[in-house]
Order: sequence, then structure tokens, then C-alpha cells
Amino acid sequence: MYKDTDELVAAWIRYHQKDKHKDNDPDFAAWEHLHDLAHSDPETALKIMDMIVARSDDPHILAAIGAGPLEDLLGNDHGTRYVDSVIDRARKFKNWRFAFGCVWEWGFKDKEVAAKIKEQIDEFFPHGRP
Repeated sequence: MYKDTDELVAAWIRYHQKDKHKDNDPDFAAWEHLHDLAHSDPETALKIMDMIVARSDDPHILAAIGAGPLEDLLGNDHGTRYVDSVIDRARKFKNWRFAFGCVWEWGFKDKEVAAKIKEQIDEFFPHGRP
């Protein structure tokens, strides 16, 4: 579908820059692919999210990462393995911190991961989430 990861990243960003999404939007496949990777291949999903977060300062794009594939990855069976790595990214990089602040942990399977995320978000954003 995509000749390389850069093309996937560009399509994912384009999709989220649009005001309205059409049913036949070809960039939707990028959203769907990253969503699937968050469940099936978290290592690759994080690499792609790293690229997106590095390329965009747009709060809308960063929020879409946090409330989308990042939340999916942390909220599923991979959360325990990757939560510390994601928190480390959020400590080091402001764009990752913003995206992390958009994760909503309420429905997470692992309540310890959810508690760790909430505690860290409260520390990063003492006056409320982004």
C-alpha cells in the first residue's frame, strides 16, 4: 500500500489535517494501518508515532496521536511493556508530552498502567490536560 514509512506518515498527517473526512478518502488507510499496528506490532507503531510527533507541532495532530494509536497501544495488552518508554519520551520531548496528555486511560485493561499514566499526566499538567 505505502512504498515506505515516510509515505505512511505523510498520509496519516494529511488525514488528520482535513476538516472533513470523506468515506472514500485514500488517506484513511494510513489511519487504519497505524491503528492496526498499535494492536499487532507495537514496536513499529511507536516508530511511526515517533516520526509523526517529530514532524508536526500541530496540536490537532499531536492530540490525534495521543487519543488514537497511543491510547490504543497503552490500553491494550502492550501497555505494561511500553508505558515506561512512552513516559520517557514525554519527559524528553514537548510534542510527546502533549500527545501523552491526550491519552484517556479510563477504559484500560491494566489498571496499574492506567494509574501510572494518570499520575504522570497529573505531574506534567497540574492545571489540566491539554
